[in-house]
Amino acid sequence: MKKTIGIVSVLVAVILCSGFAYWSSTQLTNKIYAHTQRVDFSFYAHRGAIFNPRMSPIPTIEDKIEELDELAYDKMYRKALAGYQGLLEEDPSNIELLLRVGILYLREGDLNTAQDYLYQVLGDEESIYGMDAKWFLALIQLQHKQNEKAKEYLRFVAGTRGNYYRQAGELLADLKI
Repeated sequence: MKKTIGIVSVLVAVILCSGFAYWSSTQLTNKIYAHTQRVDFSFYAHRGAIFNPRMSPIPTIEDKIEELDELAYDKMYRKALAGYQGLLEEDPSNIELLLRVGILYLREGDLNTAQDYLYQVLGDEESIYGMDAKWFLALIQLQHKQNEKAKEYLRFVAGTRGNYYRQAGELLADLKI
């Protein structure tokens, strides 16, 4: 009986240790995934820009973006993505649209396409869009296991007062710089 209790105790200890080891090895990966799934488009909302058809019969691009943001907020990502891409055909250098499209591709797991769009936003790195593009590019670099490039982006974002500076600081700490 004592032998059985001893064997069961050892098995329980092994299982607990292996569970902790697995949790430790996937903790950063899980955080990165969680960040890619928690995108808040309200950061980019056009404050006070509300489309009123009585004021103007033709909606502006900002009005259209706002409508598409609602789709993204309602988790209709593919429909929002199609709409953003349609607007990009009208205005291919619109930094707000490029960022949104990049974010949605990242969210959908298409890292290479997301990266292509986000790199186009970097030209305006002093704007909130450029800062945020670096945050999302850092998440992509981490998923590609390119930690040094990710750290460079994270250091930049953590040193700003952008939307993701706190999360960037936390990930830097997790990477044990």
